[in-house]
Amino acid sequence: MLSNTDDRYGLPAVALHWIMAALIFGLFGLGLWMADLPKNDFRVSMFGLHKSLGALLLILLVVRVVWRIVNPTPRPVPGPAWQQNAAHWAHLALYGLMIAVPVAGWLMSSAAGRPVSLFGLFNLPTLIGPNHDLKETLEEVHGLLAWVMIGLVFVHAAAAVWHHRFLNDGVMARMVPFLR
Repeated sequence: MLSNTDDRYGLPAVALHWIMAALIFGLFGLGLWMADLPKNDFRVSMFGLHKSLGALLLILLVVRVVWRIVNPTPRPVPGPAWQQNAAHWAHLALYGLMIAVPVAGWLMSSAAGRPVSLFGLFNLPTLIGPNHDLKETLEEVHGLLAWVMIGLVFVHAAAAVWHHRFLNDGVMARMVPFLR
């Protein structure tokens, strides 16, 4: 099933969701790990990989947003208004953070005078000129936003498990193929 239906997400939406989830966790883990590496060529290559994966996340987000616009989401599961509102705002926050975290990293690299390459295929445009103080600030912003995003991802996952285990309302089965 390619298109979303009233009850389920289609294959493209499911694939984008899980690929992006894996990228987010991978980028977060890589970011934590590489920060403590000794300053050498290996560390530089890990930063390059981190930047490439972050650029890929942005590209996939654009694809995901376009897919969501042309292929509306399933109807909401009946529930209290506070749950509907919480889900709506959490999803908006996740989309916002999936933009903000990589863009902050891209700005940070630009301010550091270092290019952001997409796996060596091409460099993304430089967004701002070199500025050490701004680079330091953006490094803090990038890290803080990444922690907020990973926290919200855990809340999102916990809510899905709660819906599945305690409400048994089929919300999780919309996005987890083997639960269908």
